[in-house]
Amino acid sequence: MGEKSEQKKKLIVNRARAVFSEKGFKAVTMKDIVDACEISRGGLYLYFSNTAEIFQAVLDTEAEEELDEEDHLDEKTLKYRS
Repeated sequence: MGEKSEQKKKLIVNRARAVFSEKGFKAVTMKDIVDACEISRGGLYLYFSNTAEIFQAVLDTEAEEELDEEDHLDEKTLKYRS
């Protein structure tokens, strides 16, 4: 996937995160995410097949962010102890 495609996918995931947070997983539709992202329905389906797939990408992103934060804190702790 090219850089532009990766950026678009990240945009979708970030905007979808807000939609899921507001409405809850069961209530969110692909149209809700299309509207939040201001892209076409076909554009969304290029990246994701359904809301479950988008939700999984949101969860994966949040897990990566948590791990990055933990790594950052570990680095600070090591510097402090040295």
